[in-house]
Amino acid sequence: MSRPWYEQLEQGVRSGEVPFQLSHGRELYSYMDEHAEFDALFASAMDCVEALTGDSFATDFDWGRFDRIIDVGGSKGSKSLAILKRYSHLTALVFDRNQVIQAAATNWAGKESPDLLSRLTYQAGNMLELVPAAKDDKDIYLLSAVLHSMRDGDCIKVLRNLAIASAGTGARTGDGIGNAGFEDRFFHRCFRHADVHGYPRQGKNAY
Repeated sequence: MSRPWYEQLEQGVRSGEVPFQLSHGRELYSYMDEHAEFDALFASAMDCVEALTGDSFATDFDWGRFDRIIDVGGSKGSKSLAILKRYSHLTALVFDRNQVIQAAATNWAGKESPDLLSRLTYQAGNMLELVPAAKDDKDIYLLSAVLHSMRDGDCIKVLRNLAIASAGTGARTGDGIGNAGFEDRFFHRCFRHADVHGYPRQGKNAY
């Protein structure tokens, strides 16, 4: 799956263009929208990444202070489900591309309890255009392994959309990244630029 990036890596470095776009003539998500097999492969790869990150995102932060998670780019909702299992009052809304949501809605049937799944809902859309609106300060947006793969300009678009969707509500935003490092520094720099209320991290257990 990563082959297109490496095939055009040198040209991408020299020109500043994205190697995947040089190989396929379009950006990643647009390509996946028209190639279901590649889209499924990408979703499977993301599930493997999530399996490797452990459950610190669910255990190292007090999600209990909120009533609803808005999981932006949440794929099938596995991270949201892991959190819901620990907090019985929480609900979650998973927001992702239409093809992802169509598959996600039936993915958990027979694998998780109906009571748990009744607290999980899905909404399709493009985060570069808008994100679901927050209701109040009991909502928290979760962006896990989303921004790190985007160009700076797209990161700013997403975070500005978050600022618009949460304006006046007091809703918060967390990145759900289990390790400090480049992702944290870039993420919170974008937060400040886009004027989004987030939880700045002061160690692995803080947001």
